[in-house]
Amino acid sequence: MFYVDVGGQMPVIVRCLLDGRQCVLWETPNLMSFVRMHANQANDRLYYTTANGLWSRDAHVFTDVRHHVKTTQMDAIDMAPVSDTTMIIVAKNESQYEDLLLEAQDDIPTISLEELKWDEITAPISIRRILTLTVVGNSGVDPHDPHSHTCASSHCSHMCRIPRDSRRRHECLCPLGYGLQTPKFVPFIHPFFFSVFAQFLYFHMSFHNPFVFAYE
Repeated sequence: MFYVDVGGQMPVIVRCLLDGRQCVLWETPNLMSFVRMHANQANDRLYYTTANGLWSRDAHVFTDVRHHVKTTQMDAIDMAPVSDTTMIIVAKNESQYEDLLLEAQDDIPTISLEELKWDEITAPISIRRILTLTVVGNSGVDPHDPHSHTCASSHCSHMCRIPRDSRRRHECLCPLGYGLQTPKFVPFIHPFFFSVFAQFLYFHMSFHNPFVFAYE
């Protein structure tokens, strides 16, 4: 998880595990207390705003920092990732109560907000006031292949799960006491579990029916 710590002299982005441990401070110049942050699972990047624009960086390492949109301290922007390559930029105009929706690509060189507004490709949309912006269904799944990330297309013999990341379409699982053998979708019973289960069965039958083995 990520959050912004504003308790020090300068705001900093903090990355922690979900249990709140193993926290790491990210050095982020020009960070403001009203920073906007968005985590994009489609490309594992964290997007955030600073006093001079929109930035992003790899969520797992300290490298691959990108400056997407260059702004001034007078500009107020927000954003929401649409896919692993596309994002929506909100350019706010506090004086005229008229916001602009702009489309930008993740992999283009740094562009100024004014250049983005007048770009013929982006085709900005003027909206009265945008209070919040949320993209629904952003998971990195190809919308033209609805069955690619479902267990219906897997070869799992027992159980299947769909990972949250986009690198694997599905993952085969096994019942308790089983393990995966080659190929990685066919479970086999673990020898240790079979031995323990046999001992438990012998004890259970002997305890509840002491004469069950008298006929053998």
